[in-house]
Amino acid sequence: MSKRKQHTLESKVKVALEALKGEATVWELASRFRVNPTMINKWKRALWTARLVFEPRRVCRRLQLLSRIEHHE
Repeated sequence: MSKRKQHTLESKVKVALEALKGEATVWELASRFRVNPTMINKWKRALWTARLVFEPRRVCRRLQLLSRIEHHE
């Protein structure tokens, strides 16, 4: 049996942000990022709830990092 794929926090945040933008459907994002749509909804919900409440500094640092990366692409 193969192991389940482990997603990094950066990749989860990136996918969740794309989902929150609303420019593409969850199914389109799932296809583009090769992730189960259920996981995208879970990460999106986590970004708005637990992460923002319990780890605001960590989320802000990750968002800033992603913002810098996207500007350089």
